[in-house]
Amino acid sequence: MKKILYSLLTLTLGLVLSGSGCDTGPDPLPDVKVSSIAITPTAAQSVQAGKTITLSVSITPSNATNKAVTWTSDTPALATVNASGVVTGVSAGTATIRATAKDESGKTATKTVTVTPDPDAGVLINGLTWATRNVAAPGVFATTPESVGMFYQWNRRVGYSATNPLTPAWNALSAEGASWATANDPCPAGWRVPTKADFDKLVTYDQGWNAAKQGNTFGTAPNTIFLPAAGWREASVGGLNGVGIVGNYWANTEWSSSEAYRLNIESGFSARSNISFGKASGLSIRCVKN
Repeated sequence: MKKILYSLLTLTLGLVLSGSGCDTGPDPLPDVKVSSIAITPTAAQSVQAGKTITLSVSITPSNATNKAVTWTSDTPALATVNASGVVTGVSAGTATIRATAKDESGKTATKTVTVTPDPDAGVLINGLTWATRNVAAPGVFATTPESVGMFYQWNRRVGYSATNPLTPAWNALSAEGASWATANDPCPAGWRVPTKADFDKLVTYDQGWNAAKQGNTFGTAPNTIFLPAAGWREASVGGLNGVGIVGNYWANTEWSSSEAYRLNIESGFSARSNISFGKASGLSIRCVKN
């Protein structure tokens, strides 16, 4: 009898010690929720239309169970974003990019992204698409909006230096013709020298003089263009005048047999499109889309 009791006691103790029949395994780890999201880079972001930037997120706490987020844009017509946080500029404007935690926390973060125009596509102002840069060599835009480019005589495709020394040799004679011939247009393919009517539309959006950049800004942000005050070269000998103070831009519209219309910008004055200059003068060119 003692042996039987001893055996039953041993068996019972073994079951208790081993946990046989009632082992549920280790307790599951607690589900750690996201407490906050930060989008990086933290600085204000901009992207050119047609280009991309990449955003990322920093999750708090670092041991959150699910660190995945969903990316969305409030204005896909201006900027889109994919599942990896790659933002693509579509057209000029400002869009809000949002990152939302995929767990049950509902935490979000936002980043404002400004989309700037593609400089090669131009900027739409009052129904016309304007180039964002002056013409440098014939058929070539200047490198930046602040670059002055080259000077041109009316109805000629010869570019003259906008800084001294003067190159090439100056031609003091006015070009013939009552209009700017297509073959003589120095604008790149797909662009043309503006008409007086084109400049008339532009000056209604005159935003005034930019003293820091020395020139005029036209349009409503973000659809703006900057025209530098490159000065001009006088008709008789090609002397350089008015640099940083005055800008003169040819229209392809004739005023008289010896003069043509121009856009004039000048420190302290509103832009004007109803005045003329001698056709042999050297002025800047800012193109519009055909």
